[in-house]
Amino acid sequence: MSQKINIIPAIDLIDGQCVRLTKGDYDQKTVYSKKPLTFAMEFEVLGYERLHLVDLSGAKSGDTPNLNVLRDIARQTDLKIDYSGGIRSVSQVEQVLELGASFVTIGSWFLNDVPTFFQEIKSVNPEQLIVALDVNDGKVMKNGWINDSGLEFDELVEQLLANGINQIMSTDISKDGMMMGPAVEWYQRIIEKFPEVQWIASGGVRDSQDLIALEKIQIKEVIVGKALLENPLLFNRKEEIWD
Repeated sequence: MSQKINIIPAIDLIDGQCVRLTKGDYDQKTVYSKKPLTFAMEFEVLGYERLHLVDLSGAKSGDTPNLNVLRDIARQTDLKIDYSGGIRSVSQVEQVLELGASFVTIGSWFLNDVPTFFQEIKSVNPEQLIVALDVNDGKVMKNGWINDSGLEFDELVEQLLANGINQIMSTDISKDGMMMGPAVEWYQRIIEKFPEVQWIASGGVRDSQDLIALEKIQIKEVIVGKALLENPLLFNRKEEIWD
């Protein structure tokens, strides 16, 4: 089987540092000694083409304090960056794209006021938008995974599709940072119900066997965080990893 799934390394930021949280808990934080730019350059050398860059400070505060990291990575690598965290306006989307991001991932802005979001976002190319619908025990969470949005997952997907947005990232928060494997059953359900969505899986990936499990259910893209930060050589993108 040739490799079909696209692996997207993730770098999470707090105060300009590269970190990982456990289950999205800001009190369970691991700070890595390497700088975000160093990790990004290593990923590019290893053959990766995409990067998921998350401003955790911004996700919690509703601001974008780590844009300098985005700027530096965009200037010094050719990675296609998808940037998220703290985006609450069209002007912020435009700023992130001007600084070099290829995509902008939006979560809480959408969830805080769905009808207003669709009105405000009309001027942005939907192909550059990714919406994050992250769940914990089936509940769609917002504000850095701190608060329950009170909204229904399937209804939100239907509204996104109706408004021309079909790239959706979904993280099972209970799996994130736990190195216990991805939420395969969850992804299988949403893929079967919404096959027209370009689903991006996130959370829990440990090794190539997890990638094979996701590929079997037709996941095309997966974000890998902790596993690659702790072992950037885990997957060799310059070779096929499966026979």
